[in-house]
Amino acid sequence: MAGVAGSGYLRGHVTKMQLFYKTQFSQNYDTYPVEFETPSGNHNAMHQFELSPPLRARYILLGVAEYEGNPCVRFDLLGCLAPMTASHEIPAHLQVGWNGSVPQCMDAEPPSFQNCPQNPIFAETDENGQIKPIRYEEPRAEDNSGRIMPKLSSTQCISV
Repeated sequence: MAGVAGSGYLRGHVTKMQLFYKTQFSQNYDTYPVEFETPSGNHNAMHQFELSPPLRARYILLGVAEYEGNPCVRFDLLGCLAPMTASHEIPAHLQVGWNGSVPQCMDAEPPSFQNCPQNPIFAETDENGQIKPIRYEEPRAEDNSGRIMPKLSSTQCISV
């Protein structure tokens, strides 16, 4: 987790909050060493707090320490992948690339193609010099996301 962002409501907002976290259900919560404070009277503004260094957590509690009016809060957790190696480097193929509180994930793995012809396909001509129909099994594309499947219609023309 790379940060916490929160805002209040017209009827009140939290002015001081504490973050508690843990990685396993059976553990006790750890307390993040810094309390997050927002300015007084700014009920509907979004305030963002960076966690430095980022922490790894599966369970999160946001404790309200002080508030104005009513303890109203909307909050987002800002995510990132935790380093996977001792050198704190994340391999490029594992990077998610989140930006702020809205994940902007990028699929870095290209689609794979099945049934591609292994050798070049040459068009033959008949005795009148006309190109004969070319027959081959149509290649099939697959994408690792499972959401994008290319569709080709038999009416599409491919110009060379």
